[in-house]
Formats: sequence, structure tokens, C-alpha cells
Amino acid sequence: MSRFLPVRPVLLWASMLLVLSASLARADLMRADDRTDTRYLARIQVHSAAELEGILRRADELNSTRPLDPAEPVVFVLHGAEGKVFLRERYSQNKDLVDLAARLSALDVVDIRVCETWMGSQRIDAGQLQPFVHTVPYGPAEIERLRRDEEYVYF
Repeated sequence: MSRFLPVRPVLLWASMLLVLSASLARADLMRADDRTDTRYLARIQVHSAAELEGILRRADELNSTRPLDPAEPVVFVLHGAEGKVFLRERYSQNKDLVDLAARLSALDVVDIRVCETWMGSQRIDAGQLQPFVHTVPYGPAEIERLRRDEEYVYF
């Protein structure tokens, strides 16, 4: 009987590991379920075409690995120079980026909004923007509203 005594602690330890592993797996599933309710807002800091393209590609990758809810696309609120990327007259210069944004917009992965106040300072009319781009009166206020009232988190 003494030769079986060392086996008991090992079995007990293995059982505890299985229970802990199952608990962690359930916690991961719960966190994954919580994320389906998460609303994302793109964090744009540099206000450049390169930064915008990087964030669009990240949204595309995320949607490829874990499809986003079409009712809750990643919101991009543009209120700087990156907004000029979506001018119709600049399409040939920004074709790849605009095509990516248009595709993601058509799939309801992203919702792109440009600040009308910024547009006014640049003498840009809404009709000059690509058709999938929307406008908001004031970008910083829209960002604050989304974060405060609709509980969007930065992407």
C-alpha cells in the first residue's frame, strides 16, 4: 500500500489543474462574450494617412479572425489632415487606402465620420468626400459623446 501513496498527491494535483483549467476556459469564454458587446472607436493621434491605413488594416484583421457585429462597426472620427484622404479629387493618390476603407465600410466593419468644423476650416464641402464617408458637426464632441454616452472604447 505504501507504493501507492505517492500517486495520490499526483492525482489530486492533476485533478486540481483540470478544475482550474476548466475555470479559466469558462472565464475566457465569458470575456469573449463580453467583447461582442464592445463598441470600438479608432484612436487617431498622428492624423496621417499612414496611421489611418494601419488602423483600417487592424480592423480588417480583427474582422477576419473574429467577425465584428455589423450593427457595431469600428467608428473612425476624423478631424485632422487624415480627412483629406477621402476627398474624391485625391482618390488616385490614395487609391489603396480608400478602396480598403470603402470595402470595410460596405461590410459594416467601419463607420467613417469627418468633422464638419474641420472641413469648414479647410474649405471642404461634404460633396467632395467619398460617398461612404459621413460627417459630424464637431469631431472632438462626437468622440466624447461616443465614449461617455454609448460606452465606446478605443480600438
